[in-house]
Amino acid sequence: MTLKVYNIEGRLVAILDRGMRKAGEHSLTWYVPESLSSGLYFCRLQAGRFSGTQKLLLQK
Repeated sequence: MTLKVYNIEGRLVAILDRGMRKAGEHSLTWYVPESLSSGLYFCRLQAGRFSGTQKLLLQK
């Protein structure tokens, strides 16, 4: 399983999690670096054959 964040240009800005987890619900806190500006980002989760992407709006 990997959880990555990309900017609007498709560049990787953070890898939030890597590794195996047991089935179920999980939560994660992302401490956003000061260097990231406000704007639209994409969060991509890949786990086995599953791959999903969500939009994130960062407001500072």
